[in-house]
Amino acid sequence: MSVVSQQDRLAGAWNFSAVHSAITFSVPYLVASFRGSFEEVAATFVDGKLSGAARVSSVDVKDENLAAHLMSAEFFDADDHPEITFTSEDFMGNTRLGFTLKAMIDRTAYGVSWNADLPSGGRALSDDVELTAELEFIRAA
Repeated sequence: MSVVSQQDRLAGAWNFSAVHSAITFSVPYLVASFRGSFEEVAATFVDGKLSGAARVSSVDVKDENLAAHLMSAEFFDADDHPEITFTSEDFMGNTRLGFTLKAMIDRTAYGVSWNADLPSGGRALSDDVELTAELEFIRAA
């Protein structure tokens, strides 16, 4: 009987399945959460190292005016930061790999500080943003 190490099972290249993958975000706004996603997503998984990116200009929201505002320097600043990138290592898997990555970030730590004061006090938009990446890979032949 042979023993296959975790590193050996993850070795080699894996093909990204864009059809089964998504990068989304959610931010509490007033009394509900504002949600969006990115249509242009790419990722690689090679020898246990995961990395990927989302094209900022591919943001998908339900309001065209809001989409333009998100591209501005008050939010994503797409002219200076055209991609959102991530890198991670040491995941497990077999023939197919599926990842759900979640992170809570403080948007003000990245210079995204737009907000509006509410007449009754408080602020309209939360500083906390939940990012979710759901990614699928298939072992390359």
